[in-house]
Amino acid sequence: MQLDESMANSQLKLIAECKELLDSCEKASESLREGQTSLIWTADGKSVALAEVLTSKYNASVKWLKDIRKEVDEAAVNLDKAIKETKLLDEQSKDAFSAQLVSVVGTIGHYKPMPI
Repeated sequence: MQLDESMANSQLKLIAECKELLDSCEKASESLREGQTSLIWTADGKSVALAEVLTSKYNASVKWLKDIRKEVDEAAVNLDKAIKETKLLDEQSKDAFSAQLVSVVGTIGHYKPMPI
């Protein structure tokens, strides 16, 4: 199957939506992580344990989000390859789609790691 303009547009939009959602999730997750300290909880003796559990859950979510980001990055690499190899687009269209893809995901083949 050859990639045509409609399919390239559709795939590009899906990757852009995924990246946007991941960026949003990572920001929200980081914000929550920064707010989870034992100082914000009551002095009932359970605050340290609660903060540890929340930190543990954050660390698990970081791994999950990294895995998803890698999959989106792989999809972008595959889309870039499909754009370059298709015979249904002229060279100018291929260059335009590749440029749009780079503007959406940054450097093709590299994802942004989240801090732990």
